[in-house]
Amino acid sequence: MKSKHQHFGSVPFLSLIVAFSLPAHSATQSWIAGGTGNLQDAARYTSGTAPVNGDTVTSDGTGSNITFNSTSPVTSLATLGLNVSSGATVFNQTSGTLSLGTLNFGGGGASRNPTYNMNGGQLDITSQFNWANGSNARFNQSAGTVNYSGGSFNVGVAGGARGYITMTGGTLNANSVAQINLGNTGSGNGQAHVDLSGSSVLNATSSIFVIGQYGAATGTNSFATVTLSGSSELNTSTVVLGGNNASSAVYGVINLNGGTITAGSIRKGNSNIAASVSANVLHANGGTVRVLGHGNNSNYFLGTFVDLQANGLKIDTNSNNAGISNDMSGSGGLTKKGNGTLTLSGSNTYSGLTTVEGGTLVNNGAITGGLAVASGATFSGAGTVGGNATVNGTLAIGNSPGSMSFGGDLTLAGSSIFELGGAATAGTDYDLANVSGTLTLGGALNIIGYNGYDLSLAAAYNLFDAGSVAGTFSSVSVGAVNLAYDSGSDSWSAVSGATTYSFSESNGVLTVIPEPAGALLGLMGSLLVLRRRR
Repeated sequence: MKSKHQHFGSVPFLSLIVAFSLPAHSATQSWIAGGTGNLQDAARYTSGTAPVNGDTVTSDGTGSNITFNSTSPVTSLATLGLNVSSGATVFNQTSGTLSLGTLNFGGGGASRNPTYNMNGGQLDITSQFNWANGSNARFNQSAGTVNYSGGSFNVGVAGGARGYITMTGGTLNANSVAQINLGNTGSGNGQAHVDLSGSSVLNATSSIFVIGQYGAATGTNSFATVTLSGSSELNTSTVVLGGNNASSAVYGVINLNGGTITAGSIRKGNSNIAASVSANVLHANGGTVRVLGHGNNSNYFLGTFVDLQANGLKIDTNSNNAGISNDMSGSGGLTKKGNGTLTLSGSNTYSGLTTVEGGTLVNNGAITGGLAVASGATFSGAGTVGGNATVNGTLAIGNSPGSMSFGGDLTLAGSSIFELGGAATAGTDYDLANVSGTLTLGGALNIIGYNGYDLSLAAAYNLFDAGSVAGTFSSVSVGAVNLAYDSGSDSWSAVSGATTYSFSESNGVLTVIPEPAGALLGLMGSLLVLRRRR
């Protein structure tokens, strides 16, 4: 009887199939220190053997320069270890896709200083990006895409560590990481610096992005900085400046010179270093903060020092509602963008222009400089504006009936909405605009009832108090009643049923007379005690 297996010599054919189908055992290939060449160049390895997919490649020593591009047959490594023991290797990726299980980036000691230049292609790191404590470890990206799907990300992790991520283009995705820590060491001098420019994008959408994570109990040499310019983007869940852990001497700095930070909030952490113009601070010099829906939206910059420099800060509420209670300072201005509402409640001392381009800006605090409200946007609240104000959009005094004070001139050219909820006290029962300078009237004046208030009750309302008055409204309405203008008396009036409405532009007073005779005589007495124009 014939054997069930066909034989080749003395080896069963089935055994040969099994032998040839077994994967080769992964090997470690070590780059010769100081060598320059491509990743697959066998002559550059101590074994004289080029790596294959699944191997580990290490490079230590000084002066090594390794290139990877789309021509490489090696596209997948278990581990790439750059200067874990010593030296300074430069790894250049110009094209192609390189998949790594782990990237070990430096090791224990200040002399481990690798550089990874990501200039094109795609880099996938599926397990760990171990950023160690070199004194000059750098990851540079000008193009291409980096996808990191590991669980932790720490830069500047030990005494003397100096880690740098510099992106001038491309995209780095770290969306799987729960917390990214920049500057994370108990010895008191770990530092990390992230610099985004051009059109670069750093995505960490599920992360708490900690700028300055941990330092020593005393001292101020543990910190991190994040700098944005151009059209670059940092997209994350929350930004924490100075420690998302137990209190220590560490701080963070954001230099927003352009670009956009999208986050649910930017707040000071548990650092024992006070927020100031140099620590735990946002320096805004032309960039944008875009608001995500978040639990801390009502106090968006909680504990952070906000420094508005010459080119100022743009805040895009992005169809969300957010609040800023901080006392913002500096020579720059603030621009409110996007749908949604931004509420200011601090005693702000920044001297630049406050611009409302979209949505609603509620000022319940102090604005030192001037104000410009664009068509389609709304300005409201019960605070103060120090400089000249021009409203081409909507002016809605108060948060219900309330008052707003303008230290300079006020020019109205859009729609002004005044609420009446009673007649006893201006600024409490009905809205009042108090203008120190010249009030220039224009656009529509819409006077409405608050909380069901009866607009036909006999009363006199001092809606405007100004140093001087110029211009005229294009229309005046009280509820559903449209008033007609009489240039001779510089007033608006109408009769609706038995009620007469009259608004005088010269003194800013609305009178309501429900009966033509007796009510008029009683009301004239009350008008005599109204505060007159200064």
